[in-house]
Amino acid sequence: MATAWRVAVKDEPLQLVATRDIGPFAAQEFLRPDDFVGRAISLAGVEPTLNAANTTLRRKVGHAMPETFHFLVRFIRLMSAECGTMFRWFHSEGYGANISALRKEYPGMTGFGDWIEVESGWLKKSD
Repeated sequence: MATAWRVAVKDEPLQLVATRDIGPFAAQEFLRPDDFVGRAISLAGVEPTLNAANTTLRRKVGHAMPETFHFLVRFIRLMSAECGTMFRWFHSEGYGANISALRKEYPGMTGFGDWIEVESGWLKKSD
């Protein structure tokens, strides 16, 4: 993923959302259905560049995201039209989520550093 990010998205930020943040928004749609009729919401809690994400990962874990050879990503993008389309879209348009408005609606959205600690599995906790 990190190599695909580097090759396709380049230095542009990539909007990301922690899976644990999706549920609270889905719940609000059931609790306040009239507020969501005809409304589409792009969800994202952060939009780091790969370099910023790697800086946070190094601080939390001690190393950057593993990467592979760039030609493998280019080959996958050529062989999978959907994958190539997805990464071109990430670079050219992206999700367009209004992160500041989303954080006002749900202030508990997970930051990238918190995601690393809680959800990612990068930090193995021993019992």
